[in-house]
Amino acid sequence: MTTQSIQEYFNSTVQKVLSEIGCTMNIDITMIDFDSIKELPKKTKNQAIGICWQNEFGQHRINIDEFFVEECYKYFVLDSKISTWELCDGETLEHVICHELAHTQVWNHTKKHTNLTNELLSKVTLPKKYHEYMEKQIAKMMQEGSNLI
Repeated sequence: MTTQSIQEYFNSTVQKVLSEIGCTMNIDITMIDFDSIKELPKKTKNQAIGICWQNEFGQHRINIDEFFVEECYKYFVLDSKISTWELCDGETLEHVICHELAHTQVWNHTKKHTNLTNELLSKVTLPKKYHEYMEKQIAKMMQEGSNLI
């Protein structure tokens, strides 16, 4: 069950992203337990952290998995050591929102979609702790690379 603090974190992050990218689209972005979506295949429930939907009228909505949002909240807001966020390939809530928003323009995972996601993401302020995490990852890769020589 999502707490009010997690819901507030989610809502403020969504609004921040939409504002920073200058999105004027009327789009519903919600947090939901993917296990509760009956029409989702089991593989999607187990692997997806965000889903962009389009109805027959061309209107989009985005769902982001509740568990992922909770892990982001624990890692970035609570600074918890028990979060599994680091197992999510280094994706922030901001990353997922931009990725799913890119699907409103480019449906498939193509180079064009990746470029659009990156363009949107370049306009968004990411959490300070994300940059610290990435610096550690780069240092770790550099260290591992020097051990190969």
